Amino acid sequence: MELKRLVDGRLESIELQARQLQFSSKHRKGATNLQHVNIITKRLFPNNVSTKTPTLKVKMVAENLSLSGLTAFPLGNTIKSINATAQVIGELSWPSKIDGLRKWRDEGGVVEIEIADASYGPLHSEASGTISLDENLQVLAAVSAKVRGFSAAIDRLVESQVIEPNVAKLAIG
Repeated sequence: MELKRLVDGRLESIELQARQLQFSSKHRKGATNLQHVNIITKRLFPNNVSTKTPTLKVKMVAENLSLSGLTAFPLGNTIKSINATAQVIGELSWPSKIDGLRKWRDEGGVVEIEIADASYGPLHSEASGTISLDENLQVLAAVSAKVRGFSAAIDRLVESQVIEPNVAKLAIG
């Protein structure tokens, strides 16, 4: 893990890289394994912040997330890859507390998902969109996605009896 600070002590960026992680619990059998993850956050310090000004960028890359020993999932137990890049728009105070989130939201603060893509079994998805908060600070999302491998995924769900064949016909069209 690498932390970079500015001359005045403010945190500028964090980079976390890890390989061969394993997560387990004494309360359940099996483990979650992650071959590689890289998360980078970089605070931006613009002179003038508006409702269109990025103030934080985040990038995450994860490879081979394996959910072994839990159960057999119809599309497989490994997510091949997850990649995401996003930016926070508007000034969000750090550390962020409830009042800070409300102020950020009220001033037009959003999170822009520039790209989020994932590969799992036969599925590959690419998405982008915007996340904001409603009056109760609940997440609102508007996302556009392209998904490849949908028919093959539906076939696997039918084969494993997760969905009925007549439902699969409706899903495929």
